[in-house]
Amino acid sequence: MFLDEQVANLKRRLKNIEERPRAEYLKCNKLRFEAELESYLDVVESAKSGKTFAMLHGLEQLSRSLGFKQTGYIDWGDRVRDPSGI
Repeated sequence: MFLDEQVANLKRRLKNIEERPRAEYLKCNKLRFEAELESYLDVVESAKSGKTFAMLHGLEQLSRSLGFKQTGYIDWGDRVRDPSGI
């Protein structure tokens, strides 16, 4: 599943940041990866438990109020290797 792959990538990035910090990287990079990981884990949990989730852009508050878990899709285009596994 694509999201599982992204979770693994983000965990690897965070581990690298913690084990080999580099002065030229912004400290906010780690915060961004942590926030993205938390979001992906929430959607993965929802998908695996059979709950509905939506891939919407610009309607986050509306979809949340309707009970959907959401995730972005704009940046997936360059990451998806097998679109049937999303």
